[in-house]
Amino acid sequence: MERKTEVSDKRKSICLEIKGINAYPKNKSAISNADIKVNYSSITIIRSASDGALSTIEDIVTGMAEFSYNGSVLYDNCSINNYNSIFLRNKKAAIIPEDKNFRASNSNLTVEQMLTVYDRNVSEKEIKLHVQQIIDNASVNIDSKEKVSSLSGGMLQRLIIERELALNGELIILSHPLQALDVSAQNELCRKLVALKDSGKAILIIGAGDFPLSFCDRIYHIDDGRSFCEYESPEVRQ
Repeated sequence: MERKTEVSDKRKSICLEIKGINAYPKNKSAISNADIKVNYSSITIIRSASDGALSTIEDIVTGMAEFSYNGSVLYDNCSINNYNSIFLRNKKAAIIPEDKNFRASNSNLTVEQMLTVYDRNVSEKEIKLHVQQIIDNASVNIDSKEKVSSLSGGMLQRLIIERELALNGELIILSHPLQALDVSAQNELCRKLVALKDSGKAILIIGAGDFPLSFCDRIYHIDDGRSFCEYESPEVRQ
């Protein structure tokens, strides 16, 4: 009973919030006065008919933007002046970008190297156990010494997702998470994300028009660079 009360109370708290964000990148869609909230113990999804708008939002919320923007980014209701991927990594946030081949991996690495990019000051035995655990959780039949280039798109997607979730941070950001996955793997990921939501994690999904909206607590739509909240569950409403 105490655990349920704790998660219920936490659901009212905002993990990540972007307020009044304006961005005008050269090769992507502009964002104008965008507001997005991601609560703990909830799933928020951002949709748009424009892939460029989603790409711009992804760059900002993952801290990977190579363009300037203005507005506020808050984490746990604290304004973050230097919001970037380093800040998110220090928070152990899971980041699954749309571009898995260059942003989330490197074809020249071995599977073991790709899965241990965050491991520091751990023994070789611990690394091997950690890598095998990720491979097993991803249900991928691969030797850890093989090159990333030998992986199919679905195998790479599953391994990156499990690598990021293993960080066990409070915030999980996924861009087009269902891409390259077969129906069985998609269903398994959806079940896993709902379980993570129920455990108190703050989950933000960018894109993924095929993700079940019934699982979502907030649904945003980006239209002509502006964000609109299409749905907000009573549990996360402030």
